[in-house]
Amino acid sequence: MKKFTSPDGVFEIDIPVGWDYRNEIVGLENSPPFSFEPFRNSIGCFQVSHYKKEKK
Repeated sequence: MKKFTSPDGVFEIDIPVGWDYRNEIVGLENSPPFSFEPFRNSIGCFQVSHYKKEKK
C-alpha cells in the first residue's frame, strides 16, 4: 500500500501500489473529489470528498 494525503492535510488514505491519483494526471485541480484507479485495465475509479463540518 502507499499513502495519499489530501493537499490540506485533513485526511490520509492507503491505496494499492498499482493504483494512481488521477486528478493531476488528467489535468484536473488538486481538489475534491479525489479520484483513484488502477494504472492498467481500469474499469472505473473511486472518489473521495471531504467537507468541513460547520458548528451550529
